[in-house]
Amino acid sequence: MKVPFLKKKWLTQEQFTTRKSLLKGWINPLNPKSPSQDAILYKQDEPESPQEVRGESFRQKVFMKQFGKHTQEGHWDECQAFLYPEPDNKQDEYAVQVVISAGPVGYLPKSDAKKIQETLIRVMHQTQKMVAVDAIVKGGWKRGLLGRDKGHFGIDLLVNLNELKKQMEETLRDDSSHFKPE
Repeated sequence: MKVPFLKKKWLTQEQFTTRKSLLKGWINPLNPKSPSQDAILYKQDEPESPQEVRGESFRQKVFMKQFGKHTQEGHWDECQAFLYPEPDNKQDEYAVQVVISAGPVGYLPKSDAKKIQETLIRVMHQTQKMVAVDAIVKGGWKRGLLGRDKGHFGIDLLVNLNELKKQMEETLRDDSSHFKPE
């Protein structure tokens, strides 16, 4: 059956037996024309250590767009971050991008992204929702004579990836949260 707005044949989770078939047939719920996205927010009680994100120093303008310029005190702000798989990424086929409402701010480290990308794609396809987690944005301070002592913005995800993977697998087992094409 074809879903009109998707323009692809809808495949169920059971039909994705290999990574290759998953990447060929998954339907991405991201709608770049929409000002907001439906998402499943996965929450966890205080993880032992936050999940690091790489590449934030290259995306400082995105942080400033959402949280404002550098201040003397700096920033320590809570937000939600989307995890967005990029199987077509030329540098890393298992890449998982971290996105806040103002735009992309970095990537999960390669070894961590490889652990969850396939499960992430399966959840996004089956629910037709983005996956979001709680995060802390920190840094963004400017001090000293003429503001020369400056700290970049950074982001930590408040999740343990092994626990997140278990939570996403539970979502896959729960048919009530799955998208059902007409």
